[in-house]
Amino acid sequence: MEFCKKYPNFIPKKYPYEIQIQNPKKEFNKLYKYYAWALEFIPKNEWFIKIDVDHCYDAKKLYKSFYLPKYRWDVVSYARIDLHYFDGKIFLCEDNNKNVFKEPNDCLLINNYGLKYKESFVDSVSSISWNEIPKNKAKNFKGLKSYEKLKFKNRFIYNTELNNYHFPFIKQDRQNLVKNHQWICFDDFKKYERFKERINKSMLDEDKILALFKNLLE
Repeated sequence: MEFCKKYPNFIPKKYPYEIQIQNPKKEFNKLYKYYAWALEFIPKNEWFIKIDVDHCYDAKKLYKSFYLPKYRWDVVSYARIDLHYFDGKIFLCEDNNKNVFKEPNDCLLINNYGLKYKESFVDSVSSISWNEIPKNKAKNFKGLKSYEKLKFKNRFIYNTELNNYHFPFIKQDRQNLVKNHQWICFDDFKKYERFKERINKSMLDEDKILALFKNLLE
């Protein structure tokens, strides 16, 4: 609310129901219902962006990405690195496929036409890797989590340079999963050549990342 007072162009909206990721009691308690509700406030054919609260963006690089789409069927997908702090250092998380630089097509800049949010069932044993379970097989699993998935067709996707950091393990429901992952130290990540052309050196300032991490915990 304080942010919206400072920047009155942003209008806060509060979903009138509790979101229950695991074992939701009713349909309106599911996360995908919240996203569908939020989408109703965005005019048709207008652009919008999804930004999660556990991401920290470089404002200039984010603004630069707004000029990537040329047509309404273009989509900008934001790449990320998943970070955590322990043992006095910043570490990066690998997914099940040994990827550190990740492009999950989750945080998007997209035009509001032909969009629909659907329920996505995710194995609760998995954590940062998105282990989605098909709806027709969900009944065979126990303890699935109910998330959202944005459905769209016939779009051209732009991939970005690294412009944000993701701190997923500050969430309470993921803190006990830190030990279940493979981690690499920041110095080793700097040696990666595969995505070097998409990562500006300014994004590899460990002191800056540490300050952002501590700020999120306050």
